[in-house]
Amino acid sequence: MKYKITYIKDGKIKSDTINASSKENIDFSYEILSIKEISDFSLPSIGKNNCDSLFKELSIIVSSSLTLAQTIHLLLTNTKNSYHKEILTDMKQSINNGQNIDIALQKHQKNIGILPILFFRIGYLSGDMKKALQNLVLILEISNQSKKRVIEAIRYPVVVMIFLILAMVLIFNFVVPQFEILYGQFNTDLPFLTKLLLYTKGFFGDYGMALVGIFVIFALIINYKLKTSLDFKQKIDKILFYNIPLISKIISLWQIHRFFLTMDSFLDSKYSFAQSLQNGQLIATNTYVLEQLKVIEAHIQSGGMINVAFEKSELFDDITNRLIYSGEISNTLPQVIKEIQTIYYARLEDEIKTFSSIIEPLFLLFIAINILWLVLALMLPIWEMGNVIR
Repeated sequence: MKYKITYIKDGKIKSDTINASSKENIDFSYEILSIKEISDFSLPSIGKNNCDSLFKELSIIVSSSLTLAQTIHLLLTNTKNSYHKEILTDMKQSINNGQNIDIALQKHQKNIGILPILFFRIGYLSGDMKKALQNLVLILEISNQSKKRVIEAIRYPVVVMIFLILAMVLIFNFVVPQFEILYGQFNTDLPFLTKLLLYTKGFFGDYGMALVGIFVIFALIINYKLKTSLDFKQKIDKILFYNIPLISKIISLWQIHRFFLTMDSFLDSKYSFAQSLQNGQLIATNTYVLEQLKVIEAHIQSGGMINVAFEKSELFDDITNRLIYSGEISNTLPQVIKEIQTIYYARLEDEIKTFSSIIEPLFLLFIAINILWLVLALMLPIWEMGNVIR
């Protein structure tokens, strides 16, 4: 297998391509920034503003002997990505002006997300930028791995489904009409499956464009409502969190795991529980979850017990609530939060495996049923006419 290795040599970032049986068997004498497998065929990259690799390189180099300012200068000198250069330039200027980097990154929040801003802030306040960047990279990698595994699970079935739809369109427009003429010469009652096929073909032929138009208008309305109505968005997010088979479990575990992982990083940086809870809310992308976390914060600020606040939110299961209670009464909440995020990560991994094992067979079963229906619908009248002739 071929791998592209990015490394530091003589104060410069360089890259080489080498052959190795696996990543673990790569023996390299220089400090490695990243290792990427090179496949014979790969789709072009569409995420040009994805900055996860930039923050990973920052973390690796800062973990060595270089300061943050030296690291930024090194990456700025060697990077070819124009957007990465823009971010690094803003970071360098903020250091030169005596400002915190998290302030300079706020203008890029739309592209980089809230996490880098939060963890640079943690690094400045805690005085341990190396650890803050390591925690940032850990969260980004876990999130990306989870997304990648879900995408890999549905990629093959979705591609096959797309080709099936294209094939059905071609069959409905060019094949079925020819068979329809042939069936008209039989002067016999057609089988139910054939009638259903002809009706489906006629329905989509007459109303297909109208259905597409209705779907587009509906999607635009939903998108508009999501952007303009917080109440509507919260209702949709609650449905996504609880009510969609297979998908909701992954969404809920992913949201809660990210929350506890972020809280763990803040607690590890000596933030108070209240501050960690407040900052943990910033990474919530689900407005229903965010609203419940605010309810938890309000209950605690009013003097209520932490475990009661978590239980009333109804976001967490009984095991989590009991662990929070035990951590509260034993004054070991930081350790408990670390254990909870580990538990949710394991659950998320298991749920993604379950999703992968179920979704592909379901897609393939649906495709097989459609193909079988198509073959039987087209051939049954011909087979029946053959029996009549014999």
